Amino acid sequence: MAWRFIDDRALTAPFALALEETALLSVLHSGVPIVRIWEWSEDSVTIGRFQSLSGEVDLIQAQRMGVRTVRRMSGGGAVYHGAGDELCISIIMPSESKRHGCAGVCGHVTKMLCSAGVNAEYLPPTTVLCRNRKVSGSSRWLHSGVSLHHATILYSPDRCAMTSLLKALWGPTDSQVPSVAMDVTGVCEHTDLSFKELVAHACSYLHDSLCAEKSFWSTKELGMAKNLEKEKYSSDAWNTRY
Repeated sequence: MAWRFIDDRALTAPFALALEETALLSVLHSGVPIVRIWEWSEDSVTIGRFQSLSGEVDLIQAQRMGVRTVRRMSGGGAVYHGAGDELCISIIMPSESKRHGCAGVCGHVTKMLCSAGVNAEYLPPTTVLCRNRKVSGSSRWLHSGVSLHHATILYSPDRCAMTSLLKALWGPTDSQVPSVAMDVTGVCEHTDLSFKELVAHACSYLHDSLCAEKSFWSTKELGMAKNLEKEKYSSDAWNTRY
């Protein structure tokens, strides 16, 4: 069965995460796997499904900087996302397999970066390193036999913003599900590829490696995502639940 390849490009944080859930529900009902790629249209922080928002993020600083904070459907730790500084890839499929589990998804990221001239290596279970610094991290969520794996790829990380916003970088936090602090690097520090060229390379790699067919969200799927954006991912009930 052919994969759907969806190129979303620049999205706000609530809508990007609403599309994540929409993709999972779509695969659940259709059985057709989806690989999607996008970037952020605004600076934001996302936290893992079970994390404490106030325990992970300096909310006063986030308000000062105009940085939106949103809770993901997937697990993992708190992540700062800079607009135009990061590429995101999600693989959503009917059942977890060795090829497309955490190791499989990180393997795709590692091979894609290596083919772009970046000396990347996989650090189990969810990290990709370049010269011993984190260049990509991933998280996942499993629901009714469908797995969603989400990976971020840093291009030009804003370390000052990360340090200002993410409490894990200050030292141990009181969060019940604490984030893990790691030194980071960006693709731009290891290759002459522009961000636009990296996106094009990632699209080509995923299209070829998964034999995916270009696809678009249906009217029904977009309607579902817009409703989730408004009712869930933009709501305090979801984002501040812990």
